[in-house]
Amino acid sequence: MEMGMESIQHVERHHKHVPATHQCTSSVSKHIRAPVDIVWSLVRRFDQPQKYKPFVSRCIVQGELKIGSVREVNVKSGLPATTSTERLELLDDTEHILGVKIVGGDHRLKNYSSVITVHPEVIDGRAGTLVTESFLVDVPDGNTKDETCYFVTALINCNLKSLVEVFKIFKSLWRAWWESVFHDFRCFVQELIRYSPGRKGNGEWRLLEWMRVRGDSEYVDSPHVLRQVYE
Repeated sequence: MEMGMESIQHVERHHKHVPATHQCTSSVSKHIRAPVDIVWSLVRRFDQPQKYKPFVSRCIVQGELKIGSVREVNVKSGLPATTSTERLELLDDTEHILGVKIVGGDHRLKNYSSVITVHPEVIDGRAGTLVTESFLVDVPDGNTKDETCYFVTALINCNLKSLVEVFKIFKSLWRAWWESVFHDFRCFVQELIRYSPGRKGNGEWRLLEWMRVRGDSEYVDSPHVLRQVYE
Protein backbone atom coordinates (compact mmCIF):
# COMPACT_ATOMS: atom_id res chain seq x y z
CA MET A 1 0.00 0.00 0.00
CA GLU A 2 1.44 3.35 -1.06
CA MET A 3 1.45 6.35 1.22
CA GLY A 4 -0.54 9.46 0.31
CA MET A 5 1.03 12.91 0.16
CA GLU A 6 -0.17 13.79 3.68
CA SER A 7 1.38 10.62 5.11
CA ILE A 8 4.64 11.28 3.27
CA GLN A 9 4.81 14.80 4.68
CA HIS A 10 4.09 13.44 8.16
CA VAL A 11 6.98 10.97 7.92
CA GLU A 12 9.35 13.61 6.57
CA ARG A 13 8.43 16.02 9.37
CA HIS A 14 8.94 13.65 12.30
CA HIS A 15 11.60 11.24 11.05
CA LYS A 16 14.47 13.45 10.01
CA HIS A 17 17.80 12.24 11.38
CA VAL A 18 21.18 13.73 10.54
CA PRO A 19 23.73 10.92 10.85
CA ALA A 20 27.42 11.52 11.46
CA THR A 21 30.00 9.76 9.31
CA HIS A 22 30.07 6.77 11.71
CA GLN A 23 26.27 6.45 11.99
CA CYS A 24 23.39 5.12 9.91
CA THR A 25 19.67 5.81 9.80
CA SER A 26 16.54 4.42 8.18
CA SER A 27 12.80 3.95 8.76
CA VAL A 28 10.05 1.36 8.43
CA SER A 29 6.31 1.99 7.92
CA LYS A 30 3.28 -0.27 8.23
CA HIS A 31 -0.42 0.27 7.56
CA ILE A 32 -2.86 -1.01 10.18
CA ARG A 33 -6.60 -1.44 9.68
CA ALA A 34 -7.55 0.08 13.03
CA PRO A 35 -8.27 3.62 14.28
CA VAL A 36 -5.29 5.69 15.34
CA ASP A 37 -6.41 6.09 18.98
CA ILE A 38 -6.57 2.33 19.49
CA VAL A 39 -3.18 1.75 17.88
CA TRP A 40 -1.60 4.57 19.89
CA SER A 41 -2.96 3.16 23.14
CA LEU A 42 -0.68 0.16 22.59
CA VAL A 43 2.34 1.86 21.00
CA ARG A 44 2.59 4.47 23.76
CA ARG A 45 3.10 1.84 26.47
CA PHE A 46 6.78 2.42 27.08
CA ASP A 47 6.40 0.22 30.15
CA GLN A 48 4.96 -2.76 28.24
CA PRO A 49 6.75 -3.20 24.89
CA GLN A 50 6.29 -6.98 25.15
CA LYS A 51 2.62 -6.54 24.25
CA TYR A 52 3.65 -6.46 20.60
CA LYS A 53 7.44 -6.81 20.39
CA PRO A 54 8.10 -10.55 20.04
CA PHE A 55 11.73 -10.48 21.22
CA VAL A 56 10.98 -8.80 24.56
CA SER A 57 10.37 -11.24 27.41
CA ARG A 58 10.13 -8.78 30.32
CA CYS A 59 10.21 -5.05 30.98
CA ILE A 60 10.60 -3.23 34.30
CA VAL A 61 10.15 0.52 34.79
CA GLN A 62 11.01 2.04 38.13
CA GLY A 63 8.67 4.75 39.40
CA GLU A 64 6.12 6.83 37.53
CA LEU A 65 6.00 6.73 33.74
CA LYS A 66 7.23 10.13 32.50
CA ILE A 67 9.85 11.72 30.27
CA GLY A 68 13.21 10.49 31.51
CA SER A 69 11.86 7.18 32.81
CA VAL A 70 14.18 4.23 32.29
CA ARG A 71 13.13 0.69 31.45
CA GLU A 72 15.15 -2.51 31.83
CA VAL A 73 14.29 -4.88 29.01
CA ASN A 74 15.07 -8.60 28.92
CA VAL A 75 15.54 -9.96 25.41
CA LYS A 76 14.54 -13.46 24.33
CA SER A 77 17.12 -15.84 22.93
CA GLY A 78 17.78 -15.51 19.23
CA LEU A 79 19.25 -12.00 19.29
CA PRO A 80 22.86 -11.03 20.07
CA ALA A 81 21.81 -9.51 23.42
CA THR A 82 20.07 -10.40 26.68
CA THR A 83 19.36 -6.98 28.23
CA SER A 84 18.79 -3.42 27.11
CA THR A 85 18.46 -0.24 29.18
CA GLU A 86 16.29 2.38 27.50
CA ARG A 87 15.15 5.90 28.36
CA LEU A 88 11.88 7.60 27.42
CA GLU A 89 12.83 10.75 25.50
CA LEU A 90 9.46 11.86 24.11
CA LEU A 91 5.81 10.96 24.72
CA ASP A 92 3.35 13.20 22.87
CA ASP A 93 -0.26 12.04 23.20
CA THR A 94 -1.49 14.85 20.93
CA GLU A 95 0.78 14.21 17.95
CA HIS A 96 1.15 10.49 18.79
CA ILE A 97 4.94 10.41 18.98
CA LEU A 98 7.15 8.14 21.10
CA GLY A 99 10.90 8.70 21.36
CA VAL A 100 13.28 6.18 22.98
CA LYS A 101 17.07 6.15 23.49
CA ILE A 102 19.18 3.14 24.44
CA VAL A 103 21.53 4.04 27.30
CA GLY A 104 22.97 0.63 28.20
CA GLY A 105 22.81 -3.15 27.84
CA ASP A 106 24.90 -6.04 26.60
CA HIS A 107 24.61 -5.32 22.88
CA ARG A 108 26.41 -3.38 20.18
CA LEU A 109 23.77 -0.73 19.46
CA LYS A 110 25.56 2.34 20.77
CA ASN A 111 23.92 5.79 20.75
CA TYR A 112 20.74 4.22 19.41
CA SER A 113 17.66 6.43 19.34
CA SER A 114 14.30 5.84 17.71
CA VAL A 115 11.09 7.71 16.98
CA ILE A 116 7.72 6.03 16.50
CA THR A 117 4.71 7.91 15.16
CA VAL A 118 1.15 6.83 14.44
CA HIS A 119 -0.84 8.85 11.94
CA PRO A 120 -4.51 8.52 10.92
CA GLU A 121 -5.29 7.53 7.36
CA VAL A 122 -8.14 5.99 5.38
CA ILE A 123 -7.80 2.38 4.19
CA ASP A 124 -10.53 1.14 1.82
CA GLY A 125 -12.92 3.76 3.13
CA ARG A 126 -12.35 2.91 6.81
CA ALA A 127 -10.30 4.47 9.59
CA GLY A 128 -6.75 3.17 9.53
CA THR A 129 -3.32 4.05 10.89
CA LEU A 130 0.13 4.57 9.46
CA VAL A 131 2.83 3.49 11.93
CA THR A 132 6.40 4.62 11.23
CA GLU A 133 9.55 3.94 13.22
CA SER A 134 12.90 5.51 12.38
CA PHE A 135 16.27 5.18 14.06
CA LEU A 136 19.78 6.59 14.33
CA VAL A 137 22.67 4.43 15.58
CA ASP A 138 26.45 4.15 15.57
CA VAL A 139 27.96 1.64 13.16
CA PRO A 140 29.81 -0.95 15.29
CA ASP A 141 33.47 -1.64 14.64
CA GLY A 142 33.83 -4.43 12.11
CA ASN A 143 30.47 -3.74 10.44
CA THR A 144 29.43 -1.58 7.51
CA LYS A 145 26.58 0.94 7.39
CA ASP A 146 24.60 -1.38 5.12
CA GLU A 147 25.01 -4.32 7.50
CA THR A 148 23.95 -2.23 10.52
CA CYS A 149 20.94 -0.74 8.75
CA TYR A 150 19.89 -4.15 7.49
CA PHE A 151 19.97 -5.67 10.99
CA VAL A 152 18.11 -2.83 12.74
CA THR A 153 15.56 -2.44 9.94
CA ALA A 154 14.84 -6.18 10.02
CA LEU A 155 14.28 -6.01 13.79
CA ILE A 156 11.91 -3.03 13.53
CA ASN A 157 10.10 -4.65 10.61
CA CYS A 158 9.53 -7.74 12.75
CA ASN A 159 8.14 -5.63 15.61
CA LEU A 160 5.76 -3.68 13.37
CA LYS A 161 4.57 -6.84 11.61
CA SER A 162 3.77 -8.23 15.04
CA LEU A 163 1.86 -5.03 15.83
CA VAL A 164 -0.22 -5.50 12.67
CA GLU A 165 -0.99 -9.10 13.68
CA VAL A 166 -2.11 -8.00 17.16
CA PHE A 167 -4.85 -5.88 15.62
CA LYS A 168 -5.83 -8.58 13.15
CA ILE A 169 -6.39 -10.93 16.09
CA PHE A 170 -8.25 -8.21 17.98
CA LYS A 171 -10.52 -7.60 14.99
CA SER A 172 -11.25 -11.34 14.66
CA LEU A 173 -12.14 -11.63 18.35
CA TRP A 174 -14.34 -8.54 18.16
CA ARG A 175 -16.11 -9.88 15.08
CA ALA A 176 -16.77 -13.24 16.77
CA TRP A 177 -18.09 -11.52 19.90
CA TRP A 178 -20.33 -9.14 17.97
CA GLU A 179 -21.71 -11.90 15.73
CA SER A 180 -22.68 -13.81 18.87
CA VAL A 181 -24.42 -10.75 20.34
CA PHE A 182 -26.08 -9.98 17.00
CA HIS A 183 -27.39 -13.53 16.71
CA ASP A 184 -28.84 -13.42 20.23
CA PHE A 185 -30.45 -10.04 19.53
CA ARG A 186 -31.98 -11.34 16.30
CA CYS A 187 -33.51 -14.29 18.13
CA PHE A 188 -34.83 -11.95 20.82
CA VAL A 189 -36.56 -9.68 18.27
CA GLN A 190 -38.06 -12.63 16.45
CA GLU A 191 -39.48 -14.02 19.68
CA LEU A 192 -40.74 -10.60 20.68
CA ILE A 193 -42.65 -10.20 17.43
CA ARG A 194 -43.93 -13.78 17.54
CA TYR A 195 -45.54 -13.32 20.95
CA SER A 196 -46.72 -9.76 20.33
CA PRO A 197 -48.45 -10.00 16.93
CA GLY A 198 -50.64 -7.00 17.59
CA ARG A 199 -47.70 -4.71 18.31
CA LYS A 200 -45.59 -5.25 15.22
CA GLY A 201 -44.38 -1.90 13.96
CA ASN A 202 -42.68 -0.79 10.81
CA GLY A 203 -39.35 -0.50 12.65
CA GLU A 204 -39.38 -4.14 13.74
CA TRP A 205 -40.23 -5.41 10.27
CA ARG A 206 -37.45 -3.28 8.77
CA LEU A 207 -35.04 -4.67 11.37
CA LEU A 208 -35.88 -8.28 10.50
CA GLU A 209 -35.59 -7.57 6.79
CA TRP A 210 -32.22 -5.89 7.34
CA MET A 211 -30.97 -8.89 9.33
CA ARG A 212 -32.28 -11.33 6.71
CA VAL A 213 -30.40 -9.52 3.93
CA ARG A 214 -27.11 -9.10 5.82
CA GLY A 215 -27.08 -12.50 7.53
CA ASP A 216 -25.56 -13.43 10.88
CA SER A 217 -22.02 -13.80 9.54
CA GLU A 218 -21.70 -10.24 8.24
CA TYR A 219 -19.50 -8.03 10.42
CA VAL A 220 -21.35 -5.11 12.01
CA ASP A 221 -19.12 -2.08 12.43
CA SER A 222 -20.67 -0.79 15.65
CA PRO A 223 -23.82 -1.00 17.76
CA HIS A 224 -24.83 2.39 16.34
CA VAL A 225 -25.80 0.61 13.10
CA LEU A 226 -29.05 -0.46 14.78
CA ARG A 227 -29.98 3.19 15.17
CA GLN A 228 -29.93 3.55 11.39
CA VAL A 229 -32.72 0.99 11.04
CA TYR A 230 -35.19 3.20 12.90
CA GLU A 231 -34.28 6.50 11.28
